Amino acid sequence: MDHRFDRIHRHLEDCLWQSGIFERIVDGAQLFDVEIVKRANSNWLVIAAGIADSESAEFVQKHRQDRATIPMQITPQGQGRVLLIVRPKLDELDGSRRKYVTQFSEDVGDIEIYQGSYIRFDNIDSPVIQQIRWELDPVQGHKSPMETWLLPWESIVGCNPAHAPSHWHINSPPIEVRGRRGQSRAIRTPELRMAAGLPNPLLLLLSVADWLKSLA
Repeated sequence: MDHRFDRIHRHLEDCLWQSGIFERIVDGAQLFDVEIVKRANSNWLVIAAGIADSESAEFVQKHRQDRATIPMQITPQGQGRVLLIVRPKLDELDGSRRKYVTQFSEDVGDIEIYQGSYIRFDNIDSPVIQQIRWELDPVQGHKSPMETWLLPWESIVGCNPAHAPSHWHINSPPIEVRGRRGQSRAIRTPELRMAAGLPNPLLLLLSVADWLKSLA
């Protein structure tokens, strides 16, 4: 097995532990589960915590599928959910499908990220941000936008500008407003899907963990 798989695993684990704000209630106290899966005749490293049942069934061995659905807990409040499917960049990339390659670390070099990967932080202890997440969703990202004014831009940028393949979600909690009779009601704020270049997942976790730590 390529030694860079172990280095990717260790770097991701170390950055989360060293932040001092994450825990996960599982035997062995691992912050995420690790699996090696084969896709398109190549091995991929799966990092999983708090993922959906369907994702667990697809990427994790049966005896650990329930465990992989358990999220990380954030101090003082919130949950972290991660599904990262990555491999070190191959010297020769198969040109039959789109590739998503980004930097990782000096000792690993570039990595490729598999579609469907995401990193999510929910129910954060913040009055203005309820959820922040990044995801790689090329299926939706290459569908035509629903907004008619964006349709001409689809051919110019090569994807849906309102739901780019690689994007951040920054979502706020509902706003409480009072009506004429003093009754309060919640108004949901629109989701922001902010288009982004493919991020380095290690830098992404380090930077968001540092921000979450400042809220603790």
